[in-house]
Amino acid sequence: MMDSLLTQRPAKDSSLDTDELLARCLGNADLVERVLTRFQRSIDEELEALERSVDAADAGDIARRAHRIKGTSLSVSAHRLNECAQRLETLAMSDRLDGIDSCIEDIRQEFARLDELIASQQTMRG
Repeated sequence: MMDSLLTQRPAKDSSLDTDELLARCLGNADLVERVLTRFQRSIDEELEALERSVDAADAGDIARRAHRIKGTSLSVSAHRLNECAQRLETLAMSDRLDGIDSCIEDIRQEFARLDELIASQQTMRG
């Protein structure tokens, strides 16, 4: 199970607020695991679509993708990822495509941290 992930007290600036996520899942660790697995798949898909939007310089679609990432990250209490997506959404909504590369890189790096954290906990439970 995700018990080891859920029993660790996260640092205040942690990528994932496990206490909050467990509360959102009504204390059900199995549900937390399913939600995080779905989260990983969803963000992977959104990042691929985001790349296509960036290649097309489509600010509207970039904003929509960033908004989805923002919402998805909030649903699993991934607050740092949410903040990265918020910055990207703000830039894209103002039609400012300069600077989005660093925002997208921040999103990628934060998602990689989350992905690694989730995977390491799945490996620990065998």
